[in-house]
Amino acid sequence: MSTPNQTQIETYFPNTDTNVKWQSGFFCVSHVHVDDIHARVKNWTRGYYLLSKEIANDAHWLTKGEHYHVVAQMTNDDWHSLSSAIKNKYKLNGKAVDGVGRQYGKVKCINDVEKMITYCMKDKDYETNLPSEEVIRLEELSFKPPDASTYQQTLVNKALKQKKKKQ
Repeated sequence: MSTPNQTQIETYFPNTDTNVKWQSGFFCVSHVHVDDIHARVKNWTRGYYLLSKEIANDAHWLTKGEHYHVVAQMTNDDWHSLSSAIKNKYKLNGKAVDGVGRQYGKVKCINDVEKMITYCMKDKDYETNLPSEEVIRLEELSFKPPDASTYQQTLVNKALKQKKKKQ
């Protein structure tokens, strides 16, 4: 049963381990490596996940804009292990250096899991273990914003502001 503050997606994984939370981030790795990235996400996920492929027209020039978004139920340690494994294998940099933007990162605060998932579904190119009826429902909510990078930053900023208010 969901509580008033939970979205429908958060009720799918009845969670007794309070350390397992929805985590999200991105990795700038070419799409030819999707099988490896997918296997790694599945390995560290403790519940449901969505791994999406996206091509940015104005970023990630080393991979011709190709990158992945991950939204998954895992612990912070699981996310760190996943991130370290991908970062080390593909030699990714977490800071912008010499004209190359960040190549991986984590969303620090997810305020609305459904919005995060539907944002990541926007290009309709993803792998997930969510139940099919939930995938259909979320796809209906998904849309491609006119400026995806600005929209994503707006979601992150809104979540950070609300987290500060709660503290």
